[in-house]
Amino acid sequence: MKLVPKLLAAAVCFGLASQATAATELKHWPEPAAKALDAMIAANANKGNYAVFDMDNTSYRFDLEESLLPYMENKGLITRETLDPSLKLIPFKDTADHKESLLSPLRNRRHGLLPVGRAGVFRLYPAGAQRLCR
Repeated sequence: MKLVPKLLAAAVCFGLASQATAATELKHWPEPAAKALDAMIAANANKGNYAVFDMDNTSYRFDLEESLLPYMENKGLITRETLDPSLKLIPFKDTADHKESLLSPLRNRRHGLLPVGRAGVFRLYPAGAQRLCR
């Protein structure tokens, strides 16, 4: 009886692995875009590289920061101190017990503390642009 769970686990793993390879079949994409994406995936597979894909009607425009910013902050690639000078900071509300991250305003909005608006209610906004959160 111990063999049955092992065989079942192996079958599930095999099924998931076959779905993972099928997931990159881009049959309905324009051929040049599909080839470019397949090449990028092949070149970066199993190397621990990170990619963000966002296809919820904004298709790569104005919405990648929700996934990319926390990753970059967690890796130390972007910090308060290393922000590009063309970006302004909304003042942080640090306390003795808590240091806010660059993502804090989005998390606060999700908990009902900020008005609902664009997903990009982060501490970063281009110089001269309308502020997204107050």
